[in-house]
Amino acid sequence: MSIYFYITVIVANFILVLMGRKNKIIAYSSFILLLLIYAGNIRKGWCDLTRYRAWYENGSYGYADGYYKALEPGYVLFSSFFHRIGIPFNVYLGIVFTLCTLLVISFARRFTDDFSPIVLFSSLFYYFYNMEVIRFFIASSIIIFATGFLIEKKKKWFVIFILLAATFQYYSLVFLAMLLLSDNVNILKLCKGVAVFSLTLVAVIFVMGNKFSLGINIIQSVLGSSYAEYTNYSVKLGFLVFLFYQLVNFILILYSRYIVKSEINYISYNEKLNQFCDYSFCAVLLMFSVIPFTQIHQVFFRFIFTYNLMAYTVYAAVQQYYTEYIRKGSKAISLKILIGRLLGVCLLLMQAMIWWHFKMNILGLEETLKQSIFY
Repeated sequence: MSIYFYITVIVANFILVLMGRKNKIIAYSSFILLLLIYAGNIRKGWCDLTRYRAWYENGSYGYADGYYKALEPGYVLFSSFFHRIGIPFNVYLGIVFTLCTLLVISFARRFTDDFSPIVLFSSLFYYFYNMEVIRFFIASSIIIFATGFLIEKKKKWFVIFILLAATFQYYSLVFLAMLLLSDNVNILKLCKGVAVFSLTLVAVIFVMGNKFSLGINIIQSVLGSSYAEYTNYSVKLGFLVFLFYQLVNFILILYSRYIVKSEINYISYNEKLNQFCDYSFCAVLLMFSVIPFTQIHQVFFRFIFTYNLMAYTVYAAVQQYYTEYIRKGSKAISLKILIGRLLGVCLLLMQAMIWWHFKMNILGLEETLKQSIFY
């Protein structure tokens, strides 16, 4: 039954995105359906969720089936609180989903109230990936929420929330580097330089057989021997998948920024939208520096995946702002906007097909939907 509701959600939001329409009832209903899918997950076997379930139900954080992993203190305190008051694991999943979704919606509402592109993106693979990696889900949601403060120049609050995210996953501290971003032209030039250098490095590493000794040394010196599992092999051609996802982020943000600079600013200057596009453009350029590390281990893809949601929020905000202006003036929708709608949908569908083709959630889409108490 859940599969039919899921397909209905996809089709409804797909049509809304193509038509440039927003419907809050459909958007929030979609989030409720995703909540049921996420909270109803009873998947077992070889997956991270099995360990999270064992840690939670046994109250032995870090130990499961003879396996030990050091867990961050924030996650231990958060999950142990619900465990001690007797909350079942599936209800706990629902709480995690609700809190993280509220953080994401709070961020998005700063710039748009058209959630259809965001729901479409989330329902195709975003939430399915986050079923497996609960700590990452919480940390990345906090990072996205914190990004809103940085765009509004409230750096103190940005730092506070990034430090909070780091108590769920230490990797979050890397995003403190985003404090360097500003409206300064030199910063933009630096970001472009980083992107070009990183892509050049990717090509060199590939020619050398995907061996990135310098990157391995950096990881081991910064993170220590406990993270050696992330440096003991290369992903061969698999990094091309992660590069594609990064390019999708880049294309969506580049297109959105172009529309703002070439069209919207001549209509009605929107300072917040300009700041959002400028920050996102610099941030996505810096994310190219992660690609060489994805040639070592796929876990580094999470940095790129964190900003996937931001890219679709930028896209949704620009599409809504420009489309609503056109409709108020009873003018024809420009070819640029029509191309943008098709571009966004096509890129999203390509992402989803690649995601499920390579089974980046181990199971396929239908298998994942079936392993639910609501199926």
